[in-house]
Amino acid sequence: MTKAAGQSYGPALWELGCIYSSFNNYNIVPDEQRALALFRQAADANNSDALYLLYALDRLNIFPLTEAEKKTDFYRRYRTALGKHDTPLPPFKDIHELDSFEYEFVLKFLLESMGTNEKVKSTLKNINEEAFENACKDVF
Repeated sequence: MTKAAGQSYGPALWELGCIYSSFNNYNIVPDEQRALALFRQAADANNSDALYLLYALDRLNIFPLTEAEKKTDFYRRYRTALGKHDTPLPPFKDIHELDSFEYEFVLKFLLESMGTNEKVKSTLKNINEEAFENACKDVF
């Protein structure tokens, strides 16, 4: 996987980012900065998961993007990168505008990709504590 990531292969960069962002079976200590760098590289390689993650983290003001990154429309690129049969996760300006079904998908996606990050957990818990607790049961 490391070799593929070294060749800017988006899925490998995404998977390595997920490994570095959480506790795992690979005996790799979580490293959030390394994970975010890998997610950014995966987004540069048009990985749809990484594009949506950066979009959601910015929308929730968890890891605000730089001005240069904001000029890139992550959601548009995400929709372009999806396969024909993939159901897209929803866009949002405020996560409260999502219906319960969409909210649950976004919440689970964020917990699966960056669930050990304290800032991610505290932000999601503050938005809706009950939904957060239910999603944690499903994800972990």
